[in-house]
Amino acid sequence: MGDSTPADRYLDAAIGLLQRVREEEAEAVAAAGALLAGTVAAGGGCSPSAPGTPRSPRRTWSTAPAGSP
Repeated sequence: MGDSTPADRYLDAAIGLLQRVREEEAEAVAAAGALLAGTVAAGGGCSPSAPGTPRSPRRTWSTAPAGSP
């Protein structure tokens, strides 16, 4: 490995970092997916078209100062 260029070493380090972060976050992502799946299976969700789900008011952007009509 003594003949690798600085670019090769940089890319190897970047790939290693991405693999490490992916491994560290995999458990949290899997847990979040399981919670979401459980919520959907239990009939929950956030779709406004779901039966019995009230629609939230449509939000609009305004350039008026806060508190003005």
